[in-house]
Amino acid sequence: MANYTITSGSVSIAEATARPSVVQVGEAVTEGQALYLKTSDSKYYKADSTSAAKASVVGIVVSPASTNGYALIQSNKKVVIGATVVAGDPIYLSATAGGGNICPHADLASTNYVTQIGHAVSTSEVLIDITALGVQVA
Repeated sequence: MANYTITSGSVSIAEATARPSVVQVGEAVTEGQALYLKTSDSKYYKADSTSAAKASVVGIVVSPASTNGYALIQSNKKVVIGATVVAGDPIYLSATAGGGNICPHADLASTNYVTQIGHAVSTSEVLIDITALGVQVA
């Protein structure tokens, strides 16, 4: 398999009780991308599993933003992910450098830092439950 192909315009918050956060981004981001907080400038960037720091996902973008702009991110509850996923499957952060992509477990390879984003609860929704393990795939 490969990274999930996300249609950014189809990503949305799926629960009325969700409370997204407003964050400043250090690069342009689109809906459906996973972000991490870069401590050196306190801005959010596209996450990837190539290092422990970049794999420390804090949420999924639910509104786009340009460089140094402000985006909404969702850190819990359900989101319509804008891709076709398999209900019941866990969703992980991809190793695609600088991409903020998500993927199935089968795409993780040796040296990738494991971050589980959540679980697919239908073919279009993901329940976000972020767990950055800080360990590499063996």
